[in-house]
Amino acid sequence: MVWPDDPKAWLTAGTQICAFVAELDGVICGHVAVTRPKEGVAARAWAAELGAAVGDLLCVSLLFVDPQAQGCGVGRRLLDVAQAEILDRRAAPALEVVSLNTRAISLYEAQGWRRIGSVGYSWLPEPERSFLYVGPISTSARRPVNSRQQPAEGHRPASTGQPPMRDRPGMPG
Repeated sequence: MVWPDDPKAWLTAGTQICAFVAELDGVICGHVAVTRPKEGVAARAWAAELGAAVGDLLCVSLLFVDPQAQGCGVGRRLLDVAQAEILDRRAAPALEVVSLNTRAISLYEAQGWRRIGSVGYSWLPEPERSFLYVGPISTSARRPVNSRQQPAEGHRPASTGQPPMRDRPGMPG
């Protein structure tokens, strides 16, 4: 994988609605964003699969966990928080993941996400693909009881127990 030339721009793409981070022992160890889908093949495939307009979709995006924190449930909790946020906004959840990311694929499928297809991108080496998933549209991805409700836009904290999640410093609000 190639790390983006400008990580800040990558993390703050114009389609982003909100973002969450996870902390372990006071150190940020994970991130997830909720974004509007970009126009294109993926957005059209999600919309067709769900019988929805592209404008009715929101995506789990930029979910990553520090390798030292993997296996502690951080990714699952970040996914749960993002999915709950999408459902709270009465939108249909979708995501895409690079086929090389087998740990993430296992997580998504274990959480009930369903693969509906794949797309190729010029930045992905052949034969790798980006898999398209739609999420469960049920209340099974409920926001944790101790989460705090904040204004609709921006980067918001969501406490989910261990590890806690909080605003990401330096992110636009």
